[in-house]
Amino acid sequence: MSIEEELAIYLNKPGFQMFIDAWIFQYKRLGRLGGKIVLDNLDEDQKDCLSGLGLDLSNNKLELTYSQFQKS
Repeated sequence: MSIEEELAIYLNKPGFQMFIDAWIFQYKRLGRLGGKIVLDNLDEDQKDCLSGLGLDLSNNKLELTYSQFQKS
């Protein structure tokens, strides 16, 4: 399986949609990619998907700036 296929599978996981929607909202709000997203009350699917990015989800919450996202 190619890296592109693996990425497509990862991005299409059900728990990942909230993360994508938050960045789309930020882009529309700022007119560019930037700022910070905050996701509260993450369910297990969301935590499972986002844990693959190596992020701290210890309180069922994610706070992530765009620069942090780029580094991860």
